[in-house]
Amino acid sequence: MSLPYLVRLRQCIIEYSHQGNMHRRPLYNALKYASAFPAIYLSAALGSVSTDMASDDKPLSIFASTNTIFRLWLLAATINSLYSFWWDVTNDWGMDLFKLRDDDEQVARSSSRPRRLLLPRLHSGTPLVSRSSSSIDLQEAASIRTLSETTNHKRYYHPYGLRSLLHFPLTVYPFVILLNLVLRLTWSMKLFSVVNVNSHAGMANFCLKVAELFRRWMWVFVRVEWEMIKKGQEGHTKVRTDESSAYEMVSPGSAEPH
Repeated sequence: MSLPYLVRLRQCIIEYSHQGNMHRRPLYNALKYASAFPAIYLSAALGSVSTDMASDDKPLSIFASTNTIFRLWLLAATINSLYSFWWDVTNDWGMDLFKLRDDDEQVARSSSRPRRLLLPRLHSGTPLVSRSSSSIDLQEAASIRTLSETTNHKRYYHPYGLRSLLHFPLTVYPFVILLNLVLRLTWSMKLFSVVNVNSHAGMANFCLKVAELFRRWMWVFVRVEWEMIKKGQEGHTKVRTDESSAYEMVSPGSAEPH
């Protein structure tokens, strides 16, 4: 049962230790999968102790160990579910709700626009120069104004807790976020005695599995939407960078005399 989590944990660690990696996102993702192991092993230990209780004379030490393991399992399962819910909303769906200021924002904030490249005159007498300074200054001012407007729009002009670009109707996102939290905590139904009755146990487990399938199906739509938005933003940023770094070759007749 823990094999898929182990595989994903290994992938995240490899991604984090990669030489070209500059962010902590793979590490946080690895913590999500690592938090599942205590809940899995404590659940197995709880079942083993319960079996011993049924076969033995139920000594007091077994009761004490059962209560301790049950509390630890409840704590581990709650941490794993809430952390996974936070990861779904913040990283997989790109929502600003519960978002922390991580190193991704610091790297993006510290990276400034590339400065104009000053090249010496070539031996052929044809200098490679950038466009006129007045034109570049106007373009830089327009770019800064556009960036400021985009930042302000992202901070103040979209619904609280969501993001600036939404392809689905606005009412879908609060519903999906709340439903994702509820479905992340469906394991708590096992705490009720009516679910553990033999006549209802099979149906209850079936309903829990169907709820998990529905949660994953719902998760995919918002995840794909956020991935499309990120790819579009990366392409727009690349185009703007290429345009700002373009240079023109000045003809020999228009070059300044030596």
